[in-house]
Amino acid sequence: MNRRKIFSLLALIFIFSCKKAEDKCIGGSGGSLTLKVYLQHSEHAVVNLKNYRDTVYIKYNDKEFPGYDLSAYDATLIGEWPGDYVTVPNLKCGNYFIYGVGYESVHGYRVVGGIPFTTDKKEGEVSVTIPVSE
Repeated sequence: MNRRKIFSLLALIFIFSCKKAEDKCIGGSGGSLTLKVYLQHSEHAVVNLKNYRDTVYIKYNDKEFPGYDLSAYDATLIGEWPGDYVTVPNLKCGNYFIYGVGYESVHGYRVVGGIPFTTDKKEGEVSVTIPVSE
């Protein structure tokens, strides 16, 4: 085979083996996925109180805990009262670290916790439960 044919064959293999950028799941805003994030302390749901709503902090495209400095997170969302979850709209598929803060009214103290979350869903709604503790 001459060099031109080999080069053409290699170029075709490279082109067809690459995924399109839009097919890759890179966590972030601007998508059609909605998360419903529930905070749970032991067996108790942590509900949004009128004067203390659950708050969720999201770090896009990351599975590691970014730390306690809330400015390190990409988005902050606050739950609606009455309710027992926080809605996180307009996400893309990919990796996230979700950190939640709430007030556990059964025992009367502030609770926090976080988890890494990964999804390949690109639209619809997904429920996520974050275990929290004092």
